[in-house]
Amino acid sequence: MFPVSTASKRFPNKERVLGVWEGDQYRAYPESGFSAEQPSITDTIGAKKFTVAYDRKSHSLRVTQADEGVSWLYSFWFAWSALHPETSVYGDAHGPVTNR
Repeated sequence: MFPVSTASKRFPNKERVLGVWEGDQYRAYPESGFSAEQPSITDTIGAKKFTVAYDRKSHSLRVTQADEGVSWLYSFWFAWSALHPETSVYGDAHGPVTNR
């Protein structure tokens, strides 16, 4: 519908992700990373702790608990990666995403 000037090829454009941030640190949690065996993830960003859960019934991600100062946004990958090109992705040992 509208062009995205910088698109990361890491995930399909319409992969749904939950973007979480605190200050200038950003991390994406792709829906494809959750399963019946791993329906939730507790993580930290900066010094803040939070829990991301996958709701199988609604096929969506949500934050169920978070320290004050943690923010989040449910988005498509193409939009999240365009807005936050230096985002990290949960579980990625390779560091921030580069738009490739």
